[in-house]
Amino acid sequence: MKALIDAGFNKVTISLDSSTSETFDKIRAGGPCLDLDGNTVKGDRFNTVCDKVKYWFLMDGHCPTIHEFVVSSNNVHELRDFVKRWQPLLDKNSGILTKTITTYGGAMYQDDF
Repeated sequence: MKALIDAGFNKVTISLDSSTSETFDKIRAGGPCLDLDGNTVKGDRFNTVCDKVKYWFLMDGHCPTIHEFVVSSNNVHELRDFVKRWQPLLDKNSGILTKTITTYGGAMYQDDF
């Protein structure tokens, strides 16, 4: 992850979209899950990714970071826990962004909260 800091990005966005392993596996099913180093996560994917995200937020010199939660019917009940978990780790240049996904007649739309 130090390579991300050394790359000099202006901003990083991390999208986790869940507060539990069960919801994470439901939302992120079907494909490999990569951690912030680009490695395929084996075993408990959710907690491994959470550990990496926490490590990122605690690293000195990380760029401003948006921790995104895309709200859907699968995870809306977890939004409050998501904010409680991650807000204490944010510095003054980072934040939590929520977006909603809705469908109308099969078309998907995304709105910022």
